[in-house]
Amino acid sequence: MDSTTIGLLLTLACPLRCRHCYLSSGPERTEEFEHDSLEAVIRTIASTGRFSTICFSGGEPFYRKELLSSAIHLATSHRLNSAVVTSGFWAGTPESALHTLKSLPPVTELHLSTDTFHQEYIPPEYVVNAIKAARELNIWAVTLGITTLQPLEEAAMKRFFSDYLDDRYIFSQALIPLGRGAHQLREEELTMGFMETPCDDLRMQAITPSLDILACCGPVLSLPVGHPLRAGNLKNENLVDVLNRINDDPILNLMKLCGPWKAARILEHTEAAPSPGSRFIKGCACDLCLTLLGDDRYLKILRVLMTGLLGKEIEEITSLRKKIENFGTGR
Repeated sequence: MDSTTIGLLLTLACPLRCRHCYLSSGPERTEEFEHDSLEAVIRTIASTGRFSTICFSGGEPFYRKELLSSAIHLATSHRLNSAVVTSGFWAGTPESALHTLKSLPPVTELHLSTDTFHQEYIPPEYVVNAIKAARELNIWAVTLGITTLQPLEEAAMKRFFSDYLDDRYIFSQALIPLGRGAHQLREEELTMGFMETPCDDLRMQAITPSLDILACCGPVLSLPVGHPLRAGNLKNENLVDVLNRINDDPILNLMKLCGPWKAARILEHTEAAPSPGSRFIKGCACDLCLTLLGDDRYLKILRVLMTGLLGKEIEEITSLRKKIENFGTGR
């Protein structure tokens, strides 16, 4: 089922300059939503009737606290829930954590990020303070994302936070070679073969301060205009039209339902395919996806194949998925 959440990259500014950040966020970044465009975008999101939640991310939304407060207030006024992605830099003490969350309109979900990169700036105790403050304010939808490719590091992080969050709400994210993260990968973090899972990031779209509509909530902002994952722009297109185009795109549906590894397996039967020995980042579906969707040769072959039997199969899967989603709604 596609997400009923849509993302808004509220700002690219951040008090941190983490070495792994694929957006290269930092204090010097000035790109962020202006109030008028923020109000118009949230009104447009609400008018579609497709979404129940807006996820405000960055950058660091709490670094622009007045803007974040306005965004949550606007979402609430349109009967939309608010989720926020944050490093927890504002939670240096239990008191400051509680004060900061109390000063905002009600937040429905809090998604925290921590790892060795964040911890060069923010001790893990800050994250604990944020979790406890959220609990005190009855924000029970709290998750923790850890960016790592090292199983031992992931296990150690989960052990540390297990007293505060159930393991089900702690998840790992692969390091992505974009932005500052392009220079952080080591040889041992590359592997042969593919990650054979569907792509859940394609189930949630996002909108940027420049009003670009991104087909997924992954590392898309740094891609050139015209890339399949940069799906449109609200300055010259209707949001519903762009969302429909994303949902109807057979290649994106293949990636979403089966994962980019399936597209790579299909391409193995053509001369233009990545070689079976190609090396991709371990545990990172985004790396393979960006490789395939960023090459016109692969795109042309996949589009031709999608018009044949494979395309019909994907259409049948998509049709069945829509019937399941609409079951009991009368649509």
